[in-house]
Amino acid sequence: MQNNTYKALVVKKRGKNFNVQIEQQSFTALAADELLIKVNYSSLNYKDCLSLTGHHGITRKYPHIPGIDVAGYVAEANSAKFKQGEEVIVTGYDLGMNISGGFAEYVKVPAAWVVKKPDNLTLRQAMLFGTAGFTAMSSYLFLQDHFKNLANRDILITGVSGGVGLISSFLLSKEKAKLTLASRNIANHPLAYLAANMLDSQTLLSEVSKPLLTRNYAAAIDNLGGLALTNIIKQLDYAGMVCACGNVAGHLLESSIYPFILRGVTLRGISSANCVYALRVRIWLEIAKFNLWAELENFITEISLAEISNKANLMLGGKHFGRFLVKL
Repeated sequence: MQNNTYKALVVKKRGKNFNVQIEQQSFTALAADELLIKVNYSSLNYKDCLSLTGHHGITRKYPHIPGIDVAGYVAEANSAKFKQGEEVIVTGYDLGMNISGGFAEYVKVPAAWVVKKPDNLTLRQAMLFGTAGFTAMSSYLFLQDHFKNLANRDILITGVSGGVGLISSFLLSKEKAKLTLASRNIANHPLAYLAANMLDSQTLLSEVSKPLLTRNYAAAIDNLGGLALTNIIKQLDYAGMVCACGNVAGHLLESSIYPFILRGVTLRGISSANCVYALRVRIWLEIAKFNLWAELENFITEISLAEISNKANLMLGGKHFGRFLVKL
């Protein structure tokens, strides 16, 4: 390295408060099978926002460098699997949660976490997707494997103001699915042009005593969880599937067995952080086939390390639409 230090966004605990500032960090020696990655891009995700504010369900020890996404190149390698200069991607595992993450000029990670960037994908494009897009693509692939043909199927996507819902909408619109997009604010929603219907998310958050409801959807990608997921399951058609990605509306799920034994419904959990490596590679290869980059760019805001804290507050307050791309 030309310098002995590098810049990073560090969260420190002071009493009951958590302070965020950019600091210089010192390089340390690589352990066996570790890589030092020069970070070109990261992205801001909901988990990062929680880590920045001291959420102990996300990050247990501070000081800490958040950032669950990384795209860059190998600066140093202590592994036979990678060589210096290779462009790589890291998402998931414990990156940015309890291991120093991508809101830094350099990050040190186990080689087993690292995926070589597909040739027909840029580092920037990889982080336009990031963990949110990775989750969306994972859900999309499970639905595709389940149904084989998604054209003209009624599919519900919740939380379409966030990254998972946004990118899921693009992926499924390419398949000519009949999309119902759910959001807290549907008036003049920027994704309305992709939808057959717009749905106020609040309608999914009402207590309904019936074990089954009208069969409105063949499938769903749900970012809300809780009562919303309960009501979605009740509305799935025969052999329908819902991919559960988040728990913004709650972590508890109450359901009778009737949607499963009378309608053959499938509930598929999506775990992007703990995705097995072979599937992880397949997902990035599929992301490289995405061809709506220009449309996606309309919903991307590029920010610096210094802007992360402010933008995280917007995300936590539900006051931003789209994705924040962090350029190092």
